[in-house]
Amino acid sequence: MKNQRTRKGLATVAVIAVSSLGLAACASDDGGGSNEVSGDAPGKGKAECAQLEQFGDLTGKTVCVGVSTTYQDYVQGTLKLGSGAPPFDFQIQGANLQTYTTDTDALDNLALGDGVRCDAAISAQQTIQAYIDDGGKIKLVGDPLYYEPLSVAFDKNDPSDSQSLSEAVGNIIDDMHADGTLSALSKKWYNGGDWTVSSASKWSVSPSA
Repeated sequence: MKNQRTRKGLATVAVIAVSSLGLAACASDDGGGSNEVSGDAPGKGKAECAQLEQFGDLTGKTVCVGVSTTYQDYVQGTLKLGSGAPPFDFQIQGANLQTYTTDTDALDNLALGDGVRCDAAISAQQTIQAYIDDGGKIKLVGDPLYYEPLSVAFDKNDPSDSQSLSEAVGNIIDDMHADGTLSALSKKWYNGGDWTVSSASKWSVSPSA
C-alpha cells in the first residue's frame, strides 16, 4: 500500500489510517445556552453557547485550530491533499483564524464559551470525541469537513539511508494491514471504527449532543 509523496523536506510512505476532521462548538453543562467559566479567563461567569447549526454560521466568527495543521490550511482556503484523499469543499468562508500550540489548547479555549476566545474549533473527530468523553464542554457539529490519509514521515535530509528505512517500515505497515493488526488496533481504541481502510471516510464518530 505504498503512497510516497514529499512535502517540506519529508518523504512519506505507507498510509496507516484515514483521519476524519470535524468541527467542534461550545456545549453548555445542562444543554442550555450557557456554560460556567471560572478562573481568570476573559468572560468570567456565564458564557453563552450559541446554537451553531451550519458551517455558514461561522462567517465573521473565530475558528481556533492547532498551529501548522491541515485545519489551519483549511480555514485559510489553501489546503491541498494528495490524490489518495477523498475530495472536499471549503465549507467555512470568511472566518477569523486563531492558532494555538496544540489541538487541546484550541479545544480548551473553545470550552470557555462562544466568543470568549473561540466560536468553533477544528480537530480530528477522534480527538474531539476523546475530549468530550473526558468531560470537555464542547460538542461535534455536522458531518466531517474532510478526510486525510495518515502516513509515516521521514526526513529526506537525514544522513542515514532513508530510502531503505522507508521501504522497510512500509513493508511492516503493509504486513500489519494484510494480517488485520492495524484494523484490530483501530477498533480497540476508536469505539469499533476501522480507520485503516479506504472506506473509513464513510465511517464517522457519532456527534455528541
